[in-house]
Amino acid sequence: MIYVGDTAKGEEILAPLRTIAEPLADAVGPLPYASWQAAFDPLLAPGARNYWKSSDFTEMTDELIDILVCAAEQLPSDECEIFTAQLGGAASRVAPDAMAFPHRSTAYTVNIHGRWQTAEMDEAGKGWVKGLFAQLETFSTGSVYVNFVPEYDEERSIGPYGAKRPKLEDIKSRVDKLNLFRSNINILPKA
Repeated sequence: MIYVGDTAKGEEILAPLRTIAEPLADAVGPLPYASWQAAFDPLLAPGARNYWKSSDFTEMTDELIDILVCAAEQLPSDECEIFTAQLGGAASRVAPDAMAFPHRSTAYTVNIHGRWQTAEMDEAGKGWVKGLFAQLETFSTGSVYVNFVPEYDEERSIGPYGAKRPKLEDIKSRVDKLNLFRSNINILPKA
């Protein structure tokens, strides 16, 4: 959970959540952003086998939540996760044509992250990700957040940019002809 803003206001917003039930642990509190970001480093340590797929959603329905809960109860390894992020806020108040990010009406993004240690788990890990992804397709907008598109998913690599791709290709051709900025889902400069 992240709240960026005044600490007192964040505590006020969080207070109702703390009344729902007694948590097993409550480690929520002020933290420098760099520390929060580094908290994910162990999840992405080199050497593991990873496979993921992601989709965006305009709403989180009861049926969708039930599917996610069921899938979470069937993780093929304890390193797998279903990451769900609520979007919106300031990002949704920017005009859709104002910046490169095109998915201003996306309310949620779900990243199904399969992770395991041995080749023997490949079939089970990939199968779990692909199976859940297929179940979510009917609820999905069809768009995907650019940071959650893996290199091997060429079919979806155009999707994060939507109709803005031609404009981004023009910009790339002007400011990065040598394609130095390429460690994301790459947009090639025009030849």
